[in-house]
Amino acid sequence: MVSKNEYLKTVSWESIYAITKHWQSDVDFYTVEIKFLKKLIKKYFIWITDDKYVAEVEQVRRNLKKFNKEKKGLKKMINRHLSHINSLIENTFSTDEQEIREDHGLLELEVARLTKNFRVIKKEVFNVTEEVLSKEKLNIFN
Repeated sequence: MVSKNEYLKTVSWESIYAITKHWQSDVDFYTVEIKFLKKLIKKYFIWITDDKYVAEVEQVRRNLKKFNKEKKGLKKMINRHLSHINSLIENTFSTDEQEIREDHGLLELEVARLTKNFRVIKKEVFNVTEEVLSKEKLNIFN
């Protein structure tokens, strides 16, 4: 079995580029998902009367805001990485190839961390929304 370190040393630039484009696409999709989650929270937030739920929803909002900031930072890093790979593929870039490969490995860890964090936040949003809908006496349709 080839170690991650060995893989990064030997994988083609085209493969690294394709993987990085996939990360870029994932991060772009998080933007769409964040908008949906914010709308979901906003839609039901106005009906909440229990202070416990108000506090939970506010915490989820803060978590979404923090995640969005992290996502934007990672997106910039991914875009810069893509630019470096593009330049290297076109043989016009002078930066050390090993440095770009190391950056790729670090970016992979950051993308994985961000993905894990987003799953946690989505779960928080769905849980608090479900809890509010089932326990609050929402008079949305009355």
